[in-house]
Amino acid sequence: MHTHRFAWIAAAALAGCGAPAAPPAAGAATPPSPTAETAPPAPADAAPPDAPPQPPQRVTVTVVSADVAGLMPNGEQWDAGDAKDDRAIDRVLAAYLDGHPELARSLDVVGVPIDAPRAADEAARSEAADPMVLVQIDGQVFRSPMRPRAFNPVWNFAFEFAVRPQDAERHTVRIVVADYDGPTRFDPIGATVVPLADLLRAPVVTLGPFGSVKRLTLEVATAPLPTGDEPEVVQRIAVAASATWTDTGVDLVAGQRVTVDASDEVCTKGDDVAHCAGPEGQRAPSDYNVAGFADVGHGALIAAVGDTRFYIGRERSFVAPSSGRLRLGVNDRDTGNNRGAFAARVRVWPPALAR
Repeated sequence: MHTHRFAWIAAAALAGCGAPAAPPAAGAATPPSPTAETAPPAPADAAPPDAPPQPPQRVTVTVVSADVAGLMPNGEQWDAGDAKDDRAIDRVLAAYLDGHPELARSLDVVGVPIDAPRAADEAARSEAADPMVLVQIDGQVFRSPMRPRAFNPVWNFAFEFAVRPQDAERHTVRIVVADYDGPTRFDPIGATVVPLADLLRAPVVTLGPFGSVKRLTLEVATAPLPTGDEPEVVQRIAVAASATWTDTGVDLVAGQRVTVDASDEVCTKGDDVAHCAGPEGQRAPSDYNVAGFADVGHGALIAAVGDTRFYIGRERSFVAPSSGRLRLGVNDRDTGNNRGAFAARVRVWPPALAR
C-alpha cells in the first residue's frame, strides 16, 4: 500500500515538472481536482428563471367603426329630451379634461371641427345617434370625433400610448360609446372593460354586443418605442396674421407629446402699435376673437387639431387631444388689415408610458 501511494505522488510531481504523469494504480482512489466544485442538483420544483424585461412598445389603436341600435334602451329616439345623467361617462370625460388643461378655455367648441362647424348643429337637430368613443387606459383618455346621424359610424380614429409588454396584464381598457349632445353632454350608448393584454393579442379586435352597441371594431399595431429624448418631428412655421389658420404640415396622433413655442409679434389693425403684441396676445378685449377664445388675448397664437382647439401663447407643451393636421392661427376673425407673422416651432415626441 505504501509503495503505490508514493509512486502516485512521484508521478504527480513529475507531471508538475513537465513529464507525463502515470495513471494511478488499479484500485487507487482518484483525488478530486482542487479547482473543481460540484454544483448541488436543482430542486425538481424549481421555478424557471425570470425572462429578461422586454423593451417598451409603442401601441397604435385605431377605432374603426361600430353598429349602434336604432333606439335607446328605453325605446326613445337618441336625441329625445335632455341628455341623460351617466356617471360612467362623467368620470371618463372628467379624466379626459384633467389630462388636457389646454382645452379649458375653449371647452364650448370641443367637438366642433374648424373645417366642419355645422357638424354639431346637425347632430343637435337629428333624432339619430351621433356617436363618439372615449377610451380610458388608466389615467389616459382618448376621445374620437363625433359622427352626426350615424347608426353605422366610421371613425378611423387613431391614438397612441406606450407600454411595457410585461405590464400589459395589469392594465385595463375602458371603452365608452356615447351619443353627442354637446361639448360636455352625452347619452350613454354602451360601455365595456377589457384587459389591455387581450387587445394586444390580435391586429383586429371586435367587441360587443354591449349596451346598445352591437359591434365595435378596433385595429391594433405595435412597434418598438424609440429611445432617447430627441423629438421625432421638428417643424418651423411662419404663422401669418393675414389668415386665421395656417397649416403646419404636421399630422398628430392623439397621445403624442407636443411642444409649440413662438416669437415675434403681429398687428391686428394695420401698423397701429397699440394693436400689436407677441404670441400671448393683446390685453384689451375684442369682439373679433375666434369662437371659443373670448377670454384669450386678441391676436394671440392659438392651435387646432381634429375637433379641438386651444390657446398656445408664447409656449405650451401638451398631449395631442385629438388626431389630425395641426393648425396654428391668430385669434382674430377679421384678418384683412392684419400685419406681421409669428415664428413658430413645433416639436413632437412619442407617447408616454402607461402608468
